[in-house]
Amino acid sequence: MVIVIVIGVPLAVVALIVLLYFRFGWVREKRRREALGRLAGPTGMRFSRRDTLGLPRRLSGVKVLGHGRFRKARNLLYGQYQGREIVICDCTCATGRRLHRRKDATPPQGATTAESFSVCIHPLDVVLPDVIVRPEEAEDKMQAFFGFEDINFESDEFSRAFYVKGVNEKFAYDLIHPRMMELLLENPTCHLQLSGGFVLVSTGHTWEPESIPGVLDFVVKFLDLIPEYVWREYRAEPTQASARKEC
Repeated sequence: MVIVIVIGVPLAVVALIVLLYFRFGWVREKRRREALGRLAGPTGMRFSRRDTLGLPRRLSGVKVLGHGRFRKARNLLYGQYQGREIVICDCTCATGRRLHRRKDATPPQGATTAESFSVCIHPLDVVLPDVIVRPEEAEDKMQAFFGFEDINFESDEFSRAFYVKGVNEKFAYDLIHPRMMELLLENPTCHLQLSGGFVLVSTGHTWEPESIPGVLDFVVKFLDLIPEYVWREYRAEPTQASARKEC
């Protein structure tokens, strides 16, 4: 009897801790959704708890910020912001990394892991060359040591702070001019990607509602700093643009 009580008490404590964890998590998520909803009015946007835009389908060809394929979206803040069509959401991406499990395990052997974070999406009417700009990591420095370098710039400060990779070096240099470097250096945690006719911005984390106005302003400033001659050079045909006009 004593043994049963001794074993039962720790199990009850563990169960209570788990219950409280999920309870507080649910309350925290509820409050976050309410705060996101309150942002909709001042920003002139709309809020939806569910993905009403079909974002995984629209971004099916995009590997989001190096994390993986877009699989799921929730908590959407979307609409026109300062004349720009913008969507902010919490997304889940499949990383493509394989889980090593027993053959009889569930999910089955070969299932992929997933990552969740917030992302800001802006559909373009221009197909610009793919490029990724993100904070440089220790792994990048190691790869550079073995000759796998990213695109470097005249500014040593910028080149040390950011990893830049793209299919078109000329476009990367046109895009990231001195004023653009200043903007990015002022936002050192920014992960930015142009791919498939979209601009995507993230920090690799889930955003608190109070940080979102700053994200919106950053995206508008980034778009405003893209030189006009770049837009002219890569302007898409109207039939191509119409497919991505509404996100």
